[in-house]
Amino acid sequence: MHSFDLSQTKTLAQLFEKACLVYSGNTAYTWRPLFRRISWTYAEILKHAQAFADVLSKHGVQKGDRIILCASNSPYWIAAFFGIQLKGAVAVPLSPESSAEFIREIMRQTNAKIIFKNKLGASEKTRVPTIFLEDVQKPLSPQSLSVNSESQSEEDIAEIVYTSGTTGNPKGVVLTHKNLLSNLKGSRSAIPVDHTMRSVSILPLFHMFEQIGGMLVPLSAGAQVSYPGSINPNHLKWIFQDDHINRMLAVPEFLRLVALRIKERAKDQGSFSMLERMLSISPFLPMAVRRRLFGRIHKTIGWKVHTIVSGGAPLQKDVAAFFESLGIYILQGYGLTETSPVLTVNRYHERTLDAVGKPLQDVSLKLATDGEILAKGPNVFLGYWQSEEKSKEVFDEKGWFKTGDIGFFDKNGHLHIKGRKKFVIVLPTGENIYAEDLETELNKEEGVLDSTVIGFKSAGGEKPHAVFLLDPEKKANSKDIVERANQRLLSYQRIQSFSVWPEPDFPRTPTRKVKKHEVEVWVLKDLTGKHPVVSVPTLSKLERIVAQVLEIPTQEVKDEKRLVADFNLDSLQRIELIARIENELSVALDESEITPKTTIMDLKTRILAKQQKHIRYPFNPIPFTPFIVFLRRIMQPIVFKLALLLFAPAKIHGMEHVKEVLHPSLFFSNHLSNTDAAIIYGVLPQRIRARLAAAAAADVVYESKAPLIKHSRKFLEFLFPIFPFQRRDGQAKSSFVYIGRVLDRDFSVLLFPEGQTSPTGQLQPFKQGAGLLALNMEVPVVPIKLQDTQKIIPTGQGHPVIQWPKRNRVKVTFGKPVMIPRKMSYQEATRFLQQKVQEL
Repeated sequence: MHSFDLSQTKTLAQLFEKACLVYSGNTAYTWRPLFRRISWTYAEILKHAQAFADVLSKHGVQKGDRIILCASNSPYWIAAFFGIQLKGAVAVPLSPESSAEFIREIMRQTNAKIIFKNKLGASEKTRVPTIFLEDVQKPLSPQSLSVNSESQSEEDIAEIVYTSGTTGNPKGVVLTHKNLLSNLKGSRSAIPVDHTMRSVSILPLFHMFEQIGGMLVPLSAGAQVSYPGSINPNHLKWIFQDDHINRMLAVPEFLRLVALRIKERAKDQGSFSMLERMLSISPFLPMAVRRRLFGRIHKTIGWKVHTIVSGGAPLQKDVAAFFESLGIYILQGYGLTETSPVLTVNRYHERTLDAVGKPLQDVSLKLATDGEILAKGPNVFLGYWQSEEKSKEVFDEKGWFKTGDIGFFDKNGHLHIKGRKKFVIVLPTGENIYAEDLETELNKEEGVLDSTVIGFKSAGGEKPHAVFLLDPEKKANSKDIVERANQRLLSYQRIQSFSVWPEPDFPRTPTRKVKKHEVEVWVLKDLTGKHPVVSVPTLSKLERIVAQVLEIPTQEVKDEKRLVADFNLDSLQRIELIARIENELSVALDESEITPKTTIMDLKTRILAKQQKHIRYPFNPIPFTPFIVFLRRIMQPIVFKLALLLFAPAKIHGMEHVKEVLHPSLFFSNHLSNTDAAIIYGVLPQRIRARLAAAAAADVVYESKAPLIKHSRKFLEFLFPIFPFQRRDGQAKSSFVYIGRVLDRDFSVLLFPEGQTSPTGQLQPFKQGAGLLALNMEVPVVPIKLQDTQKIIPTGQGHPVIQWPKRNRVKVTFGKPVMIPRKMSYQEATRFLQQKVQEL
């Protein structure tokens, strides 16, 4: 595999262009916005970025102009970011959840010329042109593009990153190309990577930790990054398995919750004592053996994960030790947005679980007299955007950047973080308490989902006050929790008072750190009896999603309104609503949970409870493996050709259209008999037949108690193969996801969109899901028309496995493959497809 010299790269545009040319054929990004896996190569992402640069040119954007990028993670985000760099403009990445007021303030501060946004979630208009990422397509003629990448300097501003979206006067961190590339080079030197790296991006790209570790590092190595449509656990497992993820970036809160979930599941299964014994043995074993020891856990994430880089907040030692015991390297690092961001990181060969590692190359660190960590290096920013006073405040008289964190170095030179300087609790005696130490002990207690400790100011000085996030199912007693934790703390560290947070989660930053200032405001009012009204962001998101799916004003989405009865939510909108909830709120719900009586408040209650639904039919990859396909190629001609010869001699029309078919495609056929799938398989050429999966009615084939059907199911999965398709209302989404995973493996899918065999022999109306599938799967649809197959086994007279068929001539007609125009609605697409079958 070719590579290029990073030392000769001076700007992000140069880095991007070189990487895309050197690794042009490599898969750069995969993305699952709904049902399908979309892949972009490095050559494709370059073309997309050039298209964004061209759009900026057409809007008159010049070098140095500021462009706001306010969107969720996706390959489109990457293309837009580097389109800005190719044009020589300055990216201003913001959270897609930023308030309209905050965005307007950033527009004012930066005098932004353009704002890039997602189509979904777009609300009010802005004073500058808004361009939707999804509307920018690859150009047909790259020669027409106008970019300024050659005129840039390493001292030019690459981006302005705002560190907070909650304050009235946000600070914009100005980062140059030199800042970012020096940090990239240092990170690559500390943690070697190559093109075999497969990472998943679960942290926001507007955060610098993800930009360096999840965007620039993989880009520079020609590696692959996967963007999940949701961080719902079931969805993430699918990503890890299908994309062979071997590395990831994570924040400590995510790792703590995963560790907690594994332990809770072991308790539920009665195997917690066994887990504890295995964890006690594991540290004495090689990493590869540890992964085998915990094979059940690694199987769920695809067997490949071997490294997690943690950053954004302090990682508890016991959480790091837990993952290391599973056989996964934990490399904890430390840094700030102002340092581009990495200052230190642990290396593979010298890991210390309770430290954040040693400085990167070219990074200098030292401690101030009060223990504050000071930093110097080419990665340290020059100052805040248009704020000379604030910039001066964070540098000392010798030019060292004041990080605001208190730490110390151990004898081996590893940096340890004690806590944020502004959160140190100073007792009347002069002793200092670091909140992180107390939180670590509190989080060990049964029933504590999380905790945060603040310094509550009273007449006698500050005292440590704990705020708990409790598991409602555990019914833990807060007083008992404090008493047990205090026994493990030093006398001066002991918790003096406590509160219980009233909402399902603390207010958090994008990297899951608790917003302590907001907690302090609430505690002050809690202790004085003046409870503030705490907003729940999840609910406002839900109202926005509902309004967009139903295409109604947000103010009409009221708690007492019923989704079906009052808003006429149809079956397709239900699927879209559930998919949006899972993707944006990371909560898995079934369509069946939305009944005619379900109100907005009912839906809020379910979401806040974070209900995770069991997948009734987990994906079975075995029928789609190369070895099974090889065996199928041998068996299918014997079985299907013999069946046609004996029972259904066929007259075939349109075989010239079949020659045009490429995998994956959707085959849509009318449905006259239970023999229809076998007949279609029998007349198709082997190239198509061996990689064609058939959707089988789950209630007939997978839920039947008939012994012959139950015992023949495995054979049918091998021979066709078949897979479960749930026809009942409220279960369509999981079936569509299953189809997406089949298509992702370059298998085509055979479906009968009437939903059941026709009782009259005439074409029945297609189910509306046919149009939704055809539009969202983005593959050609091959229309098929069958005639006289009902004469082999008449409709409604049993199942082909248990009823002997009659011999009869049949007719099979294949239509020309068609792509459904994206501008069509689901209803129009359904009617269009039905017409194509009808015309055959």
